[in-house]
Amino acid sequence: MDQPNPLVPGQIVRSKAGHDKGTVFLVLEIADAKHVWVTNGAQRPLARPKKKRVMHLQPYRDKISGIETMKQDTSWNDAKVRELLAPYTGNRRRRENVIKRCN
Repeated sequence: MDQPNPLVPGQIVRSKAGHDKGTVFLVLEIADAKHVWVTNGAQRPLARPKKKRVMHLQPYRDKISGIETMKQDTSWNDAKVRELLAPYTGNRRRRENVIKRCN
């Protein structure tokens, strides 16, 4: 029996397996109970998101709220995704500042 997908669009995740192990991604949408579509704005741009198994992703507690409205905005691009994910490869204080601006 399949368990429901614990991830939600806008959630920050880190890859635990595969050639992209350790890479931080943003969940774009839920594909099915076992898969999600993710992007990082660099190797996986918005035009070519990666389908990734949920079991191969480590979720962060942080979520970017309003991702559905952001996707419809004309300023939503790969640079914006990289800006949102940058704090998760850097220090904690910068991450908190970005989360405050996005929520």
